[in-house]
Amino acid sequence: MPFEPQGELPPRERRLPLPENWDDYMSAARAWLERHWGDRPCPYCQDNVWRINEVVSLVNAPGWPTVSGSPSGYYPAMPVICATCGHIVLVNAGYIFRQ
Repeated sequence: MPFEPQGELPPRERRLPLPENWDDYMSAARAWLERHWGDRPCPYCQDNVWRINEVVSLVNAPGWPTVSGSPSGYYPAMPVICATCGHIVLVNAGYIFRQ
């Protein structure tokens, strides 16, 4: 699998504004996933019904180095959950929304 060197997030103008409420968040998240993800099935059960949950924080483990340019050591993650088997995919919400 090729790995891309650490770089910047997509330009701010290509990211969506931070939603003000749950409905705006769900609408924007669905639209982004449909545009970038399409009708992708779950890699485990092959179903393609997904649920989106609220953004959570992934925090760097203490004592481990942080990525250059990450002043806080945390990353906003949008959980996308398979409605059939519960498999969770974490999407970096910082790539979707401006903070």
